[in-house]
Amino acid sequence: MSGDGNGAVRHLRSALVAPYFVPGQILLDDDLTALLNYSAQSLQTVVRAVFGIGVASGMEVARKEGGGENWVEVSEGVAFDGHGRIIDLNTPQRIDVNFPMSPGTYWLVLISEKEEPFEQRRSMGLTEDEQRLHPTRSRLAFRLAIVSSKPSGPYHIVLGTLKKEAEGSWVCEKADRMTVKTPGSPSVAGA
Repeated sequence: MSGDGNGAVRHLRSALVAPYFVPGQILLDDDLTALLNYSAQSLQTVVRAVFGIGVASGMEVARKEGGGENWVEVSEGVAFDGHGRIIDLNTPQRIDVNFPMSPGTYWLVLISEKEEPFEQRRSMGLTEDEQRLHPTRSRLAFRLAIVSSKPSGPYHIVLGTLKKEAEGSWVCEKADRMTVKTPGSPSVAGA
């Protein structure tokens, strides 16, 4: 490291790699992949910086019961995980609470997971041995979970708390619910 007279200098590089192409260049699969990865990573960086982690809309939590069953239902909505990925819940989802749990407070969390590849297609090859199946699509996977300790980390979005009373009844609350920042709000304007 060299100094500029005011102290030490350290040169850093961004994790985002922008692909460049020259006129007449024949683009390969890796070139398209690099371009798409750069676009996705740029969008995720902006979402993470502007909104943070949490529920953007919907995903309301309600306790339901019927036919001797108890469950928690999460309405449709949109959330962003800590990596800036968009989680779109397009239909209400339910999670069963008919299992033995001690009285106390629990957290209902949405956990983003590794993307799942699907819709595989066979590649073109000269021989049967050269042809292989390759995934052509992927979608972000996530799961709903009820956990006994308040989670943290970029993959966990707290939707609300559940309190199990001593007599066995459940109460849903919005306590600890994680919501995204809204641009222009007082908490963001001064940041």
